Amino acid sequence: MLFRPAPLSLLLAVAVPVMADDPMDPPPPEWMLPAPVLSPEESMATMQVEDGFRIELVASEPLIHDPVALDIDARGRLWVIEMQAYMPDVRGTGENEPIGRIVILEDTNGDGRMDDAKVFMDEVVMPRTIAVVDGGIIYCSPPELVFVENLDDQPGERTVIDPTYARGGNVEHQANGMMRALDNWRYNAKSDRRYRRIGGEWVMERTENRGQWGICQDNYGRLFYNHNSANLFGDVVPPSALMRHPGFESNAGINRRVARDNTVWPARVTAGVNRGYRRNQLTRDGYLTSFTAACGPLIYRGDQFPGEYLGDSFVCEPAANLIKRNVMTEDPRTGEPSGVNAYQDKEFLTSTDERFRPVSLYNAPDGTMLVVDMYRGIIQHRTYLTPYLRDYILELGLDQPTGLGRIYRVVHDRRPVRREAPDLSALTSEQLVPLLGHANGWHRDTAQRLLIDRGDLSVVPRLTQVLAAHHVPLGQIHVLWTLEGLGAVSAGAIAAAGGSRDPKVLSHVVRVAEVLAGTPDAAAVMPVLERIAQHDSLEVRRQLAFSLGRFPNPEALRLLTRVLDENGGDSVVRAGALSGLVGQERALLALWEERPPRNDEWIDQVTELAEASPLPPSEHEPNLEGEELEQYRRGLVAYELVCLGCHMADGRGLAPVAPPLVDSEWVTGDPVTLALILLHGVMGPIEVAGKLYDVPDIQPVMPGLRDNPEVDDAMLADIMTYVRNAWGHEATAVSAAEVNAVRRQTANRAGLYTADELKQLEAARR
Repeated sequence: MLFRPAPLSLLLAVAVPVMADDPMDPPPPEWMLPAPVLSPEESMATMQVEDGFRIELVASEPLIHDPVALDIDARGRLWVIEMQAYMPDVRGTGENEPIGRIVILEDTNGDGRMDDAKVFMDEVVMPRTIAVVDGGIIYCSPPELVFVENLDDQPGERTVIDPTYARGGNVEHQANGMMRALDNWRYNAKSDRRYRRIGGEWVMERTENRGQWGICQDNYGRLFYNHNSANLFGDVVPPSALMRHPGFESNAGINRRVARDNTVWPARVTAGVNRGYRRNQLTRDGYLTSFTAACGPLIYRGDQFPGEYLGDSFVCEPAANLIKRNVMTEDPRTGEPSGVNAYQDKEFLTSTDERFRPVSLYNAPDGTMLVVDMYRGIIQHRTYLTPYLRDYILELGLDQPTGLGRIYRVVHDRRPVRREAPDLSALTSEQLVPLLGHANGWHRDTAQRLLIDRGDLSVVPRLTQVLAAHHVPLGQIHVLWTLEGLGAVSAGAIAAAGGSRDPKVLSHVVRVAEVLAGTPDAAAVMPVLERIAQHDSLEVRRQLAFSLGRFPNPEALRLLTRVLDENGGDSVVRAGALSGLVGQERALLALWEERPPRNDEWIDQVTELAEASPLPPSEHEPNLEGEELEQYRRGLVAYELVCLGCHMADGRGLAPVAPPLVDSEWVTGDPVTLALILLHGVMGPIEVAGKLYDVPDIQPVMPGLRDNPEVDDAMLADIMTYVRNAWGHEATAVSAAEVNAVRRQTANRAGLYTADELKQLEAARR
């Protein structure tokens, strides 16, 4: 299959066994402070926020109950998931009851406060993920990740994207997030998978495992997340870029501890934390000393706060009823971010209401910050609930009531707020283009998503003009990824953006240029990459190291050699170069025979990788010549881009996702059959080399590539030529004309083929 594989870590403490010498003495009586249920207005009165800011109520019960996460559609409406079955008592009674909901909140009078709630779906079991997508939503009801159509705010057809998205474990340690990042993939916390819809089909791909509850990105698409006791981690390299080579492993630039100070400063005694009995967990006065339930991180990307807050991180600590702010800075040489506590002995937002439980944060359409407050007494899941905390909860009556919940807006006093929600869905594609450079990240993200979902190629010339203008770097970056999502990246677009001097823009130019590797435009891109390599930013050089190995031509490898000679001492440069060399190792070694690298260790490392590469040794290269051999070599690169994630570099398939291609009669047999599979997809079960593959051994379908704008007939022909001659296969090459003929003959085909149907068609052609 050419299927590409790859909260609620609610708050919380990892499972730590209770030791015999760890007595669970109850807190002293003076720490047992009353925790009454407060109205939203009363709870807001208990909050202290940084000078110059205020808290406004956006929504509360009875409109919502037990909210844990949300997404915002193009009309500014909030799609909220309610985890109503979560810990209704200390035993977690009825946890799997289907009482969760997905609710649409709307401000109908433009005053900034939600006044209408519409239940989109009910009877959902422990929902934990929500994302608005074209034509519907994605949500998770463990273990499944599901797409459901939105038919005038009523659920339509249901499609399972991933049947094992949140399989196993308990509610604190299952996948969540589904954030659409700058690169058009959707990423998750507590997960090693990412998702994307291509040509109408949902695609899954393996990525690095990140975080626990909540995930976010900064203006440059870098991913940030956390774990319960550590408030902020992040990536300084592109997602999945270190997973390209089957013989290479590295975590250079992944899971970096971005904020090292995990001290917290609550406004009230916090005896009600799961390990409050432990020495040094609380101060002598009963205040939590450091994070124990970090979750829901946010990089502020709005335009309502003063400029110095842009790019800062905010992290929830619901066990201590607070939100921390980290001031973010970057290393001027590498561009790597780091964060430090913004204040001494205090936090951005604190509350003395013990039931105030901030669990998720969001950038809002009006440029403010939204806070999801689950508002309840019990926040710790029963799996890890210590007797100490259970007794505390029962003593103070924190187990009741449930079914409450609030959403707040954090606003800066000196800046106006637009109360009426914008409706970007009503804008034309031409009107959306300028929003790619908007000061508010929500507008940029939403405009990018809408343009890609519409597939409107009429705006491509206008997008290219924006690239050439070099006025707004963030706008250029979003334009690049909009073109990538539209399948409209060209050598001209890369050249236009490559004239920038901004290192962030240039890094994204190089990264987006990868889609042209192995295409006829690759040669035209090389002069742009040569020019970009003259930039002195190590951040740019790192991206070159990741990307140049993707281009199957000597010029790219010579440029890579230069980058390694000049920056090979940097661990990220080394890791990026080695990971990106799939199939290019021997070509680089041959180049080094003419001029060895400055570091002899490189030769040994690349030689080792060559043994794990899917490209056969030169003495076993396929029996192809001329253009067919070039097709094979281009096909290797295209295979690695499109197919490797499921079928693996050795063609043996990733269980339980895809069957093997090695020795497969579907690969080496009738090329028309293989073209039908690649164009239209195939639905299992399917027999390969005498073995029947079916669910759960493989995913039920392999989506076709017919409607993928990034994969044309020439690329499909190259992939077919490669797989028909790799791994010891010997079969005929396939031309783009042959693929195009199959495409035209089956233009009216709707849906995937079955194996039986393909066999019948093949028999009819004989």
